[in-house]
Amino acid sequence: MKNFFWTGLITFLLSIFIVGCDGKIYNNKNATVIHENNQNFLRLTGKRKAMVHDPISIFTSNLIDDTLMLQIPKLEDGIIDASNIPVEEGYFKYQGTISIVKNVLKVDLQIINTHDKILVPELYNGTYNLIR
Repeated sequence: MKNFFWTGLITFLLSIFIVGCDGKIYNNKNATVIHENNQNFLRLTGKRKAMVHDPISIFTSNLIDDTLMLQIPKLEDGIIDASNIPVEEGYFKYQGTISIVKNVLKVDLQIINTHDKILVPELYNGTYNLIR
């Protein structure tokens, strides 16, 4: 009977852990261009599952809104190299490209994690409808 209790408890705890680790991410299909102070920004939005910052979210399916703003040097058809994307001090730089062809935006960026010396794919990689 003791083994049955421990097996049930471990199974229950593992199922909570697996559900809690379900890293649901949804990127909206539209990207928006924002012109501000003579600068161009791409605004990408999506939904993310709350993580360790909100332990109660393990038991819910609530998703939180998320936004990525990327400053781009120009808004014209072509390829923008990640080295031309300014990053605020204290944040990791990008490697890869952003391409714009008419009203289609393709994001293919990796975050250069200099602490762990690895490349991390940007969660917003993908193809978007570009709303100008």
